[in-house]
Amino acid sequence: MLPNAPTSCVNPTKNFASRWRLTMQTQPKRYSLNQIVNLDQYDTLPSEARALLERNGFVLQEGKWEQPFFIYEGNAYWNIPHFVTLDSVLHLYHLCFQFALRRLEERVLAPRLAQFTRRLLAQCVQTYRQAPTPELKDAALRNIAYVGVAARLQNLNDPLPEPAMPLVRRELELVRKHEALTVGAILPYAIDYTQFKVRGHYTRTVTLQRYFRAMMWYGLFPFAPKRLVPPQRTEPTPTPIRQALLLTDALYRANLVNEWQQLMTPIDFFVGGVDDLTPPEVRQAAERVYGKNPSLRQYAEPKRFEAFMTAFQKLRMPAIRPKVVSVAGLLPPLPDPDSPQMRLMGQRYIPDSEVLQELSDALLRPIPSGLDVMATLGSQRAAQHLDANPPEWKDYKPTRRKLTERFAALSKREWTRNLYWGWLWVLQSIAEPSQERAMPEVFRTTAWRDKSLQTALASWAQLRHNTILYGKQSIVAAEGGEAEPEPKPRYHYVEPNLEAWKRLLELIQRTLKLPLLERTIREKLADLESITSFLLSCAQKHIAGRPLTKSELERLHYIGGEMDKLAITVIAGKDAIRWDYIAHPADRRMPCIADVHTAFDRTPEGLGNVVLEVAVGFAHAIFVLVPAGGKFALARGASFSYYEFTHPAEDRLTDEQWQQMLGAEDVGLETPDAQPTPPAQDLPKAPPQPAWIRPLYTPEPIVLKRAPLGEVKER
Repeated sequence: MLPNAPTSCVNPTKNFASRWRLTMQTQPKRYSLNQIVNLDQYDTLPSEARALLERNGFVLQEGKWEQPFFIYEGNAYWNIPHFVTLDSVLHLYHLCFQFALRRLEERVLAPRLAQFTRRLLAQCVQTYRQAPTPELKDAALRNIAYVGVAARLQNLNDPLPEPAMPLVRRELELVRKHEALTVGAILPYAIDYTQFKVRGHYTRTVTLQRYFRAMMWYGLFPFAPKRLVPPQRTEPTPTPIRQALLLTDALYRANLVNEWQQLMTPIDFFVGGVDDLTPPEVRQAAERVYGKNPSLRQYAEPKRFEAFMTAFQKLRMPAIRPKVVSVAGLLPPLPDPDSPQMRLMGQRYIPDSEVLQELSDALLRPIPSGLDVMATLGSQRAAQHLDANPPEWKDYKPTRRKLTERFAALSKREWTRNLYWGWLWVLQSIAEPSQERAMPEVFRTTAWRDKSLQTALASWAQLRHNTILYGKQSIVAAEGGEAEPEPKPRYHYVEPNLEAWKRLLELIQRTLKLPLLERTIREKLADLESITSFLLSCAQKHIAGRPLTKSELERLHYIGGEMDKLAITVIAGKDAIRWDYIAHPADRRMPCIADVHTAFDRTPEGLGNVVLEVAVGFAHAIFVLVPAGGKFALARGASFSYYEFTHPAEDRLTDEQWQQMLGAEDVGLETPDAQPTPPAQDLPKAPPQPAWIRPLYTPEPIVLKRAPLGEVKER
């Protein structure tokens, strides 16, 4: 067993949240249920729920609401006061972000990528035919195979020279088998072919599946000057650097630099800059050695190439570098993590991946946690949960402290450089919510900080889901509406985290400024801006102790329908009016999943090849005691549900699989290019949620007065 490895990790399909000891201490009763003015609206209030309400002022309840808005629509129907959460509006932003990116990929980037691949392939063939030496001819042939694989992954059948076909066939076989850390036919070191399993929103259509595989190929495939040969020997690898040189040359000879930039720049706005070297950077290094517009014969000169190898190794290093520990030499050769690498369309630097990378250790802590991300964003509560069960790794806390200090020193301008960073900036204000004295006491407790932590983690899981193709992943490797029968309630309440509402509003406004946004998405983002601005103004009134106006209460009463309509339109288009108009069943439900970290552990009794999965489940309900004229009203709202667990790397989970694990049926029709979704009986059940959040849940449901009809209405 690995030191400090959670026992449940040995079976990688199990949840490992039990590794966190419970750090919430028993609190005395704070609230009297006799002060609740609308208790008669609830048919059943179980004893456990009563105890939690008396102690914390709120209670969470599990459920299988497919969308958070359904809870508010049920409230409106049964006149239950709303508690409008950040969770529900963050989910709306997730949908807008995802479908803005998805439509851009499907309608703009996928056709561009196909055209780019064809033209680059033609230039690579020309370079191969003109190569003056065996070394250059070999590198050029490998480049044909490299671009040829990308072509075949997009279902492009451009002719390839016969000598390249065995290489292409072998690589395609590895891609389709999702092999873990295997040396393929083109490079002299292993890459992780498990990454080619299509997941995220890319499972939904054939076009997206093909785009995912080709873009992953271009983003994952590294051209490195050295390889690490286990146990700890490095060897020069000149052939991949010749490939990088010729590939860069082909890009410029074919006048494809603008086309390359048009594929890269839109993703820069969403996710940020690439972590590894780009062809333009390699071009600059080549010009210093070979001059401008060199001939292929100049590339063949041994002394100049040696100088270029030296220059390449002095180029910038990536921020996210795999950690490799090899003792017995059981791992395959790998790209040297201490050398720079070029990738044609490299994956992006994202700060949370750097956190997961730095706070994992191949032997002592192979699997990090989402709590690490929240702790470095400034959540003291996340740090408390982590420190309750510290790893046997002396560098862990000093490293986490340095990362926390570094991120705390960032300016607002740095946090808002792109949408990915901006989303994390919003989560920062949720993971460590403000403790303003004017806020009701329920929102200033340790229990509420745990609830907020779940919100931040679930929204982070959605962010990682949306960007699974582009965000560079951390890696460690080691061996071994009907007419209402009653008046509308007066006690609707908006979650009073003003800083989070302000940041979310600013993020939406920044998103609206993006180029290439489809008209419908832009219109729905404007609607979301209106909703968020309205909810911020309501929360400000709550904090100031000012009552909401009649028109504000009216809009709040129907906020669920407003959110519902926005979500349907984002997903299915402006003419859609019902959820069954949405073509793919997986898009009708909110559960989604993303793998965020990979561990290849081949030590005796080790983890094996596993990934850390972070996921959002169905919407859960939250019941909160909100101010009601000197007393309390028991309001109901929507809450995220967050999960994290390990799973075999060879079977990185899709949304469809995750929804099956949660008990959903009819998760989606298979398309011709899709990998088959295993039958539900072949998948494990969803693991429990993390141990630190479970004490906030009532084991028995709170039942509304008119539950039978209400359940039908709430879908």
